[in-house]
Amino acid sequence: MVAEKMIKIIGQDFIWDKLKLVKSKNKVSNAYLFYGHDGTGKEAMSIKFSALLNCLNKNLAPCGKCSSCLKIKTFQHPNISLVIPLPKEKTINKNDNPDKALTNKTLELIINSFKEKIKNPYLELKIPKANTILINSIRDIRKKIYMKSFEEGYKCVLIFEAEKLMGSQQESANALLKILEDTPSNSTFILCTQYPNKLSNTIKSRCQSIYFPPLKEDEIHTFISKNYSFLGENSKIISSLSNGSLKLVNKIIMNDFIKIQKLILKFVADITSNFDTRKNLIIQLSKDYKFDTEKVKLNLNLLSFWFRDCFYVGRNNNTSNLIFSSLVNELNVFILKYPKADYTSIIKLIDNSIEDLNKNIQTNLVFLNLIIEINKKLNKKENE
Repeated sequence: MVAEKMIKIIGQDFIWDKLKLVKSKNKVSNAYLFYGHDGTGKEAMSIKFSALLNCLNKNLAPCGKCSSCLKIKTFQHPNISLVIPLPKEKTINKNDNPDKALTNKTLELIINSFKEKIKNPYLELKIPKANTILINSIRDIRKKIYMKSFEEGYKCVLIFEAEKLMGSQQESANALLKILEDTPSNSTFILCTQYPNKLSNTIKSRCQSIYFPPLKEDEIHTFISKNYSFLGENSKIISSLSNGSLKLVNKIIMNDFIKIQKLILKFVADITSNFDTRKNLIIQLSKDYKFDTEKVKLNLNLLSFWFRDCFYVGRNNNTSNLIFSSLVNELNVFILKYPKADYTSIIKLIDNSIEDLNKNIQTNLVFLNLIIEINKKLNKKENE
């Protein structure tokens, strides 16, 4: 229980036990790759592991109370470096600190985001136009990693959204690889990503990979009930919508569940509307995907749950396990409108579309195909 005072992680006990074991046996790897779906605790675990490697209270690490843990809580420990994608708002030379590429407004946003990240490690760091991990960030890390440390413990470099190392020229990835090939003792890199396939094989080969599975629905439900008691019965619905991701839970709660219900009704109406409305929807989805990928994926997941509810109501007249239990009337109207709909195939179509988006297949084609095929499956003929 004492260790939980440092940072609270939901589930992933097996991974934490594994990391504690490598620390106790003094077998900490030079580099780790924490990968898995968004919101499963990769970034939170990287912070907690760095605290474990630097805590001064060896019997209760990480204690959350010693000077080392307190510094980590505020991202001010000299042994801990955090690398994130940054926008390039100013022209800088190759030897400049990456902060010089930022405006004061963005710097302030990042500082405040870090503070919130410690309070809620599942919070998404949202920095506008931060599409790349700058080469200057890696050069800055190279300087720090080879400098003599004035505090005991491990130098830990946490790289969030590590897939963004892979820019057009891959210079950040190549610079990191050179460091990984000659990492100093008592140092470790922790790369966090939900897209491991975007990283080069050479970088992955230098890391010990640890997969973070989606969180269990009951784990998320317990978390929501304890931290958002005002949601009442909606906590169960949000747990079902979460897809094992606490980041998704945060987004759903921030968006307000009532707004989400209105959103799904409009989404369904647009998909099944006339040609011009569908065309505009495809354009809008493609545009939105560039700026807020996860929001679009959330909308697709909501769409999948809508058709799941249609299946339960239409085929089994079962309303006991509905996600959108307050929309039973709307569900019934929709089911009557499409009596021959193949809901199982539609749900599979949506899942496949999300996979295609993860593979970077051209987004407008993914959305075009999805909307055409959904309408075909809704109006399925007897002989199909």
